[in-house]
Amino acid sequence: MTSLQNRILAEFEHTISAEYTDEIFEQGKNKRSIYQKIVALPPGQRVRLDLILKDLNGNNIGTTTYGILVPKYEGADLQASSVILANRIDPIPPNYENLEQFVIGDMKVQPSVKCEYYDGRC
Repeated sequence: MTSLQNRILAEFEHTISAEYTDEIFEQGKNKRSIYQKIVALPPGQRVRLDLILKDLNGNNIGTTTYGILVPKYEGADLQASSVILANRIDPIPPNYENLEQFVIGDMKVQPSVKCEYYDGRC
């Protein structure tokens, strides 16, 4: 992630994998996956996100770039919505200390990224 002045704001590398048995491989390769990486970014700035994806088995490489405008909230403007469109919500045990993806308070919330709320339906 870089600023418009080409200053590096964050770098990270993660290996993400999905494993399927031969019996369910055809179903598995058509499934969607979601991933979350929390990165603190300076408010009110435009940031460039460069993704470089590499298939470790086939050595195929793909790249894509996204522009992100990081919102800047002043004082009382920052609020949280009580509505979350989610595929799944699970409680986390009280003694759980490991930081994990999609954790909000004492719940693990897997968001529905393709869903939009209208007329009480998703």
